[in-house]
Amino acid sequence: MKKLLFILLFIPLISFGQESEATYKITTKSGEVIKSKNYRINKQKRVVDIQKLNGEFIRLRTDKIVSYELIQSKEELERIAAEQSRLDSIQKVADDLIKKEKERLNSVFDDWEKNEYVDEFGDKTGRTFRFMYTSNGVFSNSATNNSKLSATFVYDSTVNSLYVNVLEYGDNMATSTKLTFEVVKIKQPNGNIVEIKQVFFTKGGRLYFEEKSFKKLKEAISYKGDYTMIFNRSGTYSKSRYRLKFSM
Repeated sequence: MKKLLFILLFIPLISFGQESEATYKITTKSGEVIKSKNYRINKQKRVVDIQKLNGEFIRLRTDKIVSYELIQSKEELERIAAEQSRLDSIQKVADDLIKKEKERLNSVFDDWEKNEYVDEFGDKTGRTFRFMYTSNGVFSNSATNNSKLSATFVYDSTVNSLYVNVLEYGDNMATSTKLTFEVVKIKQPNGNIVEIKQVFFTKGGRLYFEEKSFKKLKEAISYKGDYTMIFNRSGTYSKSRYRLKFSM
C-alpha cells in the first residue's frame, strides 16, 4: 500500500522531455551519479524524489545533491539542431536584407558631383562635399506666382547633414528676416508621400536637415527615379510656397 501511494505521488514529477523521453544526470556530494527518467523537488521538506531509469524510486535530501543535468536524447538533439538550422537560415535572410538596405542608403549621394571646401584664401581644405543642382521648380508669394525656382542640394558626410540653397528667380537666395521651422513633403517615384517636420529654413535662405530630419530625408530619396519636394516659408503677414523637382 505504501509503495502504491509512493508511485501515485510520483505522477506529477517534472519532465522536460518533448516528443522523446529525457534522461537526467543527478550528481551527489559523495560523487555518485544517478541517471533518472525524472525527479521532483519538495522544497518544504527539503527532499528530492528520483525515478531511476529502471523504474526504481529513491528519495534523497536536497543538501546531498550537487547538480541536476538534463541529458538530451538523440531525437531531441536532432530536433534542436534542425530548429537551430531553420533559425540560422532566417537570420541569414534578415542579415542579407539589412546589408542590402545599408548599401542602398550609403549609395544615395554617389551620383552627385564631388567638390572640395576652400578657406578664406581660396585654398582647398581637403574636406569634400557632394552636391546636386536643379532648376526645375517654381515659387509663389504675394508678389509673384509660379516664378522660376532653382536649388542646390549640398551633402556633407563629415557632419552627416544636408542643406538646400533655395534660389528664387533662379539665382537669389530666399532670404528672410527670421529663421522658421517648416514641414517638407516629398513625393517619391512610387507616389508615396513622406513628411518631414521641423526643418530649419534659415534667414539666409537654406533648408537645413540635421540629425533626425536628415536621416528621414536620406531614406526618403534613396530610390532611383523622379521626386517632387514642396515646402513653405511662413511669415507674419504672408507665406511663400515652393515646389522643386529633381531626380536621383
